Amino acid sequence: MLIYLRVLRDVPANWLTVWNHLLGGLILVPLLLTLHAPTGPQFVTLVCFAVFQMGLAYWLIAKGLQSVSPQEAGTITLLEPILNPVWLTWSRRTPKCLTP
Repeated sequence: MLIYLRVLRDVPANWLTVWNHLLGGLILVPLLLTLHAPTGPQFVTLVCFAVFQMGLAYWLIAKGLQSVSPQEAGTITLLEPILNPVWLTWSRRTPKCLTP
């Protein structure tokens, strides 16, 4: 995925983000037809997740790949979940799930 985003670096990142999410959503339509419709609060949560967690992050990585190699972007992307406990320790906060 990162290589294709790098190849298309001259295309605006916002269009890449929109098209990738729309096509991914279309592929999942058959699965959605088998599920129950979300309630109002669930729908709001899904929209917020889509916009902020997925859309914004995808747009930022597409924007960053205009100036960074795919190898460097892949390494940073893989290091982030590994370093999450380190950032948590440095911030001296204990997650609620680990609090007795």
